[in-house]
Amino acid sequence: MLFDLIRWALANDRFRRGFVAPALRFEILQLALTPFRATRAERLLAEAGLRLSLRAFEGREAVIYTSLFTPPELLHALGVVPFGLEAAGAGVAALGLAPQALAAAERAWAPVDACSILRAGLGMAYLGLLPRPQAVVATSSLCDSTPKVMAAAARLYGAPFFLLDVPYEATPPALAYLAGQLEDLTGSLAAIAGRAPDPARLTEAVRLSNEARGHLDRLTAQRVACPGVLPPGDGQGFLYPINLLLGSPAGATVFRAFAEEAAGRAQRPLPHVRGPRVLLLHVLPYFRHHILDTLQAAGACVVFEEMSQVYWPEMDPSQPYLGLARRCIAHFDNGPLERRTEAVLELARRFAVDGALHFSPHGCRQSWGALQVLRDALAAAGMPLLELEGDCVDARGCPEGQQRTRLMAFVEALGQRTGEGNRATDERR
Repeated sequence: MLFDLIRWALANDRFRRGFVAPALRFEILQLALTPFRATRAERLLAEAGLRLSLRAFEGREAVIYTSLFTPPELLHALGVVPFGLEAAGAGVAALGLAPQALAAAERAWAPVDACSILRAGLGMAYLGLLPRPQAVVATSSLCDSTPKVMAAAARLYGAPFFLLDVPYEATPPALAYLAGQLEDLTGSLAAIAGRAPDPARLTEAVRLSNEARGHLDRLTAQRVACPGVLPPGDGQGFLYPINLLLGSPAGATVFRAFAEEAAGRAQRPLPHVRGPRVLLLHVLPYFRHHILDTLQAAGACVVFEEMSQVYWPEMDPSQPYLGLARRCIAHFDNGPLERRTEAVLELARRFAVDGALHFSPHGCRQSWGALQVLRDALAAAGMPLLELEGDCVDARGCPEGQQRTRLMAFVEALGQRTGEGNRATDERR
């Protein structure tokens, strides 16, 4: 797969020209070395993402731009290619090309106070470096920038734009309302792709989604029982498979591999977690950053990440639209802030954490607006929260020296508060 990607990238005009070529060649070299330095699960996740991107750029199948939290099961069932604009923004950050992409978006009058991940993806589209979509789909949650940026992408390509209006509460009328939207969307995308909806394929996609969910749930239980069983940073990468691979065989395979690897590590002696336990809230930067390394060097253990939790119930394959609607509404960041606060407190108790780290990206009003409520709730439960301000895609917006100092001081303060090895673990659980 990696050699196929190399051959394709070198032949593709979008990646041969301009500022992308040198960075992409370097990234391809890094990917070529991946089999020698990554676990099997990490390789499977990288390959699944690359394979999906390759299908999108080849142009042989219908490509549908999606935002986070658009149910990918619908697209896999239709045999079309989901392409995440946020994933493109994260990818350009990993390539170190965010400034150029953001500048392109700003030249097209994208507001600088909007989500930089979405702006970077949109900038790549304005530069002509993304596959052409046949349709663009977004949800009304979770980010207020999402519908506007996705609609701008649809206008750029002259593609139809669909917005799923996600209610706040999972009442029967609300579930029926969203399920109806999902069914209508399936029919519209099927017509665009030139095929008829296949109920059997949708049932299978939901079954595969449930299978992936079960593996992720099992992995979470293993992480509770054996902190540190998942390498630092792996959980932050789960946002991609949860939002683009669910409903595909690759999604089930990836999460099965992570759960199996964690179970294998749990059978071997692992270093005892002596330092403070930290819960990661929201997301971390997508460029190469220092945060996890600094926490580890300071003696802290990241035991879980808010974005990798299983927040949705298992779905009934015989009622796919209703199940997908329930999952959309159930997201901890959808609806009243109390939902997210309760979810964070439950994670903190379940993983017996000593404190939480919240990275607040510039332009993310949802995370900034919730911060003080989360801080107060965690403080009342005896767990302090450290906020780091910065940018998720542009390294120029992250003062590394200042962040390192604050992280080191935070971990030291947690150690003094808790006393290494003397936590009231049982009481918190």
